[in-house]
Amino acid sequence: MTLQRPSILVGCDGSPESETALGWAAEHARVTGGSLRLLTTWEWPTFQGAPITYGRWDPEADCRARLARLREESELPAERVMTEVLRGHPAHHLVERAKDADLLVVGTHGMGAVSRLLLGSVSTYCASHSTVPVAMVRPRRPRARGVLVGVDDSENARSALRWAMDYADQTGQRLTVLTVVEPLALPVGPGFPAALTYPSATIHREARHALRELLAKEVADRGREVAAGVTIRVLDGHPAHVLAWESKRANVTVAGRRGAGGLHRLVVGSVATALAHHGESTVVLTPSI
Repeated sequence: MTLQRPSILVGCDGSPESETALGWAAEHARVTGGSLRLLTTWEWPTFQGAPITYGRWDPEADCRARLARLREESELPAERVMTEVLRGHPAHHLVERAKDADLLVVGTHGMGAVSRLLLGSVSTYCASHSTVPVAMVRPRRPRARGVLVGVDDSENARSALRWAMDYADQTGQRLTVLTVVEPLALPVGPGFPAALTYPSATIHREARHALRELLAKEVADRGREVAAGVTIRVLDGHPAHVLAWESKRANVTVAGRRGAGGLHRLVVGSVATALAHHGESTVVLTPSI
């Protein structure tokens, strides 16, 4: 993501969820001096493969009118908000158009009456195929604070950390860096796994040391600390469950799309899926390196 003046592509379908997503994207554009590209799609409903038309109704004109209203409501200068209406499946168009953007923003679990933008399935497709970070926006929780990023020792997690550090600086929020240690288990009988006893304090100490070193390297590469500060946390449990649970405390939760760490066992692929479906904050998934 470009640190300043990013190009932000937003999927719009007229649902409350997509308007929440647009509000989040517009605020991010205001903070960073970025620009918005509002995209909606339409298709004729079909019955047994044949399109069903509705008299003089013009779905493309209806979509353009909708985007014009959303453009005004964004409260950004007109030259920083572009609109586009395309015919076809929204997920494919969003992923294709996102190749020229720094960030793709979608809502969650919405369906527009006109454009048929199914944001539940579309957000999943975008998170899996987009070449740029994807923000899946949820309404902000009243007591949520800061930015949370889940990391392990994979390159994909490091990409997520870089994005989260930049975003925390852009929005003036504190960053929490979390890694999750998953206890090993051995089968002791059919269907009865038992957790092994392991030196939890030692592993947590090593994990914190590894996180401090990782942060120091990223700070050196960026040339600056995170202005609002960084909190390091190490927790036990299943990484996907822990990060999804911890997301309720954050405004934004960031994770890499794929990856498997060695020491910390943070399987980011499963974490990304858990966050996409069960996270309680806005979730940003960064693409594979």
